[in-house]
Amino acid sequence: MKEFLRNLRESFRTEINKKELLLWAVIGLVVITAVLFVAGGYEFSLALVIESVVMTAVLVLMLVCVKGYGAFLDNYYEKGKKRFNKK
Repeated sequence: MKEFLRNLRESFRTEINKKELLLWAVIGLVVITAVLFVAGGYEFSLALVIESVVMTAVLVLMLVCVKGYGAFLDNYYEKGKKRFNKK
């Protein structure tokens, strides 16, 4: 179990590129703000900004989780494959 958690933590640290994350955050913020402004019927106000920032934070958090967990599964699969091939 300790190895499992250590591998999970290591995958989240190594596989997430901060520049890519920032790019997705900016793109998400612009797109979400535009959609809320145009289709949501919001006036440009503090409520629009707050909702856009919250939705972008959720988007970035989801991206981090998906990329980190995907990298973890890849690493875990490769280690398991190596162990299986040794036997």
